[in-house]
Amino acid sequence: MAESETLESITEHERILQEIESTDTACVGPTLRSVYDDQPNAHKRFMEKLDARIRNHDREIEKMCNFHHQGFVDAITELLKVRADAKKLMVRKESSVLERQ
Repeated sequence: MAESETLESITEHERILQEIESTDTACVGPTLRSVYDDQPNAHKRFMEKLDARIRNHDREIEKMCNFHHQGFVDAITELLKVRADAKKLMVRKESSVLERQ
């Protein structure tokens, strides 16, 4: 019996987490209150589930950052080259203006 209650609360916690993630912030209060209206210690199990969800999101963010990091570095390198080329053009333009005078 305790195992079925735990499975039910895990499923309920999963539903609550999905509702929190997809709901307007004004409606979060009643959703969170439902965690505390449940069986004893349900809020502790919910917090464990929430911590696990946070760790999962952190891993996903880290994966995305690692995936896009080289592209970011390449873009910055290209921008630095463009800046150097722009400076050369400005110097060349100034030189040609001075030669005309």
